[in-house]
Amino acid sequence: MAGYKIYKLPKLCPKVWFWRDIITISAFDVVFRFTEVMIKAAYRSAVCAYFLMFLLPVVISMAACKEEKKEKRAPRKQVDYIKKIEGPSDSIPASIAQRGEVLVAYADCYECHKKTARFIGPAFEDIAKRYPVNDGYIKLLGLRIINGGSGAWGNVVMRPHPNLTQEDAETMAKFILSLKKE
Repeated sequence: MAGYKIYKLPKLCPKVWFWRDIITISAFDVVFRFTEVMIKAAYRSAVCAYFLMFLLPVVISMAACKEEKKEKRAPRKQVDYIKKIEGPSDSIPASIAQRGEVLVAYADCYECHKKTARFIGPAFEDIAKRYPVNDGYIKLLGLRIINGGSGAWGNVVMRPHPNLTQEDAETMAKFILSLKKE
């Protein structure tokens, strides 16, 4: 038994070594078995590296694709953008309202306004709801039609219409105010 020593195999080996497994082996056998164990460990680590590089991102992305429960928000509170102005209202003759409707149709008003629904600018019915029908507001709206304006209905800017006369602009304003529903 000369040249032989008793060695215990390293703990990296997948097998569980008990006291009876301690055998007399040569130093060459120890190096061989240690190398074998290291190759197996390297193989396992290569499998782990493959898993980490390729399969783990797939698993994470699949987990991230699950639909998350969205919190239901309370419905937004409608802001009253009309801000009605109180005051006495007069009546508008039908013939003047019809003439104003023709002027509105020939002007570029329908590019930004609609009769019943808000578009780029406010709806004509909303304008009629805000202002009372009297000479002061008819003149004001006529000037706004000619000079343009902004800020009364938010940040939208109304283009000026300098080619209109004051009388035509007021007739257009009378048509718009005639759409008031009471």
